[in-house]
Amino acid sequence: MKPNEPVIRMREVTAGAMNDPAVTVVRGVNWSVNAGDFWVVAGQQGSGRSNFLMMTAGLMLPAEGEYELFGEPLSAFLPTAAFAAPDAPAPFDGGGPGRQWFSVAGIGADNRQRRVEQAREAFDRIVSAALAARGFAGRLDRVALFGFSQGAIMALDAIASGRWPVAAVVAASGRLPGPADPLPAAAATPALLLHGEADAIVPAEESRRAATRLKAAGFTADARIFARLGHSISGAGVEAAGTFLARALTPA
Repeated sequence: MKPNEPVIRMREVTAGAMNDPAVTVVRGVNWSVNAGDFWVVAGQQGSGRSNFLMMTAGLMLPAEGEYELFGEPLSAFLPTAAFAAPDAPAPFDGGGPGRQWFSVAGIGADNRQRRVEQAREAFDRIVSAALAARGFAGRLDRVALFGFSQGAIMALDAIASGRWPVAAVVAASGRLPGPADPLPAAAATPALLLHGEADAIVPAEESRRAATRLKAAGFTADARIFARLGHSISGAGVEAAGTFLARALTPA
């Protein structure tokens, strides 16, 4: 990356809806982001915000146009990958347009694990449908899960419980709930945990603790903690995730 070059750049980017790629929801976007910029993306439900943000985070390729991350096209990480970004099943009960896998109202150490377990059926059903729609049913060795916050919690639970022995997991700003007891031995799915040291919603220590528990159960796990970062994913985190996923999904 050259000095003063934008960390993210889009040129004439077009993308289809996540649940129906044939429906165009982002068209002809030209946009760049410099280090330290702060942007707010607003719009009605179905306006393409999720697709736009997924591309911005480096988790989705555009159908047309060019996308560069740190001066490199995203395809340099995952040139042939298929992406899916299914919504959580329920509206966020804290208000706003967000979605949730489980309610955070009154949540605490005594009930968090139970709520995650109650969300498993919906998670398994939604992810299974997304994989089947893209031809990856029964091909978990070619599948990676990438989750943020509640999505990270559900992704970590998916591998720790043994339900989803996928090729890799990236969990950003998440935690592995439940008792501190050792996890049962499981398939050695590699896991990359990303967390901001300044996260005021989920403490960064949760990712450190999760990595320790996963390693003890036979997983390959690495926790990357980013200074001065809150409940978010940084450009450095996206780059680390892209490199990690490319390595995990490249045939030996």
